[in-house]
Amino acid sequence: MNTDISMFNGVGVGSLSREVKVQMSKASLKCYIGGRHITAVGTLGDGASDINIEDSVINLDIGADNSSALGSVQGSSGIRILRSSLKVVAKGKVADTFGGSSENTNLYIHSSDINLLIDAPETVSDTRASDENVKLIQSRYRAEINGKSVQRTIKK
Repeated sequence: MNTDISMFNGVGVGSLSREVKVQMSKASLKCYIGGRHITAVGTLGDGASDINIEDSVINLDIGADNSSALGSVQGSSGIRILRSSLKVVAKGKVADTFGGSSENTNLYIHSSDINLLIDAPETVSDTRASDENVKLIQSRYRAEINGKSVQRTIKK
């Protein structure tokens, strides 16, 4: 699926304000999305996001003042990525990749290829989740935030 979306407040796949569950399996998603307050996959409001991606290829290109690639911009986020490829290019003031402004984010990535390129002066990390809530297993993980590489421990 290819999407090209431009709006003030918007969501590519998910909900503007409510709790959302997104399941992608054997999918291909290319999402070009821009605006002021944006989430590519998840929810823009304070509802919880539960996102499961398996055996998929996801390319997200985001341009917004405030954005989240995957998850809830204001609420809790549970994100699980298995045997998938995720590429995120995001520009703006704040560009969160996994989850949003809440530290209540759980991230599990297994056997996947993750490539993040973020150019947003108020963004300092790939997620606001605590390190104990980030699990990377047998994956390749490359993240560059404002020209600096982000290092993550990957378990075998």
